[in-house]
Amino acid sequence: MKPVTYHIQNNQIDQLTEQFGSQLEQLDRPQKLQLRAILTYFVIGRDMMGSEYSINAALIDSNQYLFVSTPEVEKCIEILQNITVPDAESLQVALVEQCRTGNARLKTSTESMTDDLVQHGVDYQLARMAAYILITVDNTRERTSDEQVIINQVHQILIKQGGNNE
Repeated sequence: MKPVTYHIQNNQIDQLTEQFGSQLEQLDRPQKLQLRAILTYFVIGRDMMGSEYSINAALIDSNQYLFVSTPEVEKCIEILQNITVPDAESLQVALVEQCRTGNARLKTSTESMTDDLVQHGVDYQLARMAAYILITVDNTRERTSDEQVIINQVHQILIKQGGNNE
């Protein structure tokens, strides 16, 4: 995964990456999607209304519909005051890449199940194997006896964890 500065580098982007990491990893997927949308409003607004259309106006226009503003997004907007259209478009490219293939991409069903199992007390490696079996193997063939042993282990852990939470 490439840092944001691969696509664009200036003082604003340096501030943004200092605040949120070289790949903006401290922003989650919804925040990155919102930032992309705000930048899109900004670019369209500049094209339609001229240079008086600001990133703040883009934030206000985008918040009318489905966004809930977060302190992180507000900080990004504060940093991006006076961003140019070419820089906004370059930042959009970086954000698109992160949402498609990088640290903000949608997780696969196997990754999501692994995370859920880990949150319920299953060791990561065991959770990963079990998720693979449940998502991939069960949809393509019968489980082997070794695979069933793994599923049984996870089941026992989940039962034990359930008993500890009561």
